[in-house]
Amino acid sequence: MSALLPAPLSLLLLLLLLLVPLVLLLLAAALLMRVLLAMTAAFPPAIAMQGKRAPVRDAGLGHSM
Repeated sequence: MSALLPAPLSLLLLLLLLLVPLVLLLLAAALLMRVLLAMTAAFPPAIAMQGKRAPVRDAGLGHSM
């Protein structure tokens, strides 16, 4: 294969073959990090609000009494 192509072209092809999977891996890692960050950003406020709901209900009952 390398005999059919000039040396600079074969080097460029080799670089492309090495860089394309690396770029795809980086994109996949970035997407995974974004999804994980979105999930972790979504859940703690819900957990915090669950903790805050009980005192609000108690305050509501206190006002009604």
